[in-house]
Amino acid sequence: MSTRVRIVAVCAVVAVAAAGRVFAGELRDPMRPSGAPAAARAAPVYSLKLEGVIAGEKRVAIVNGRLVRAGDSVAGARILEVFAKGVRFERGGKIQTLTLASAPANTNVRVARSDKKP
Repeated sequence: MSTRVRIVAVCAVVAVAAAGRVFAGELRDPMRPSGAPAAARAAPVYSLKLEGVIAGEKRVAIVNGRLVRAGDSVAGARILEVFAKGVRFERGGKIQTLTLASAPANTNVRVARSDKKP
């Protein structure tokens, strides 16, 4: 196959691929009745994960890997208050509470030492 033929073939493939992307947005859903409005896409809802609370002069929470205080925003939510075991936040006009797991961490841990050598 000559170089010229290869170049023309590559250009044709690129043109067809580009045309497919351009016209794909214009295709209608074959299951939607004609004249029906297109379905609106819902805004993505990002989840919040409370990973910990640090107590001190001012409480700080770890939410989605970020340190946040009251008044900060994370993942579309505004932190209203940081409790000893959770946070209260507002998102989309709704106030919700996020709490840590109920099992407290055991701070009285003893480490056994072994003098035996393998």
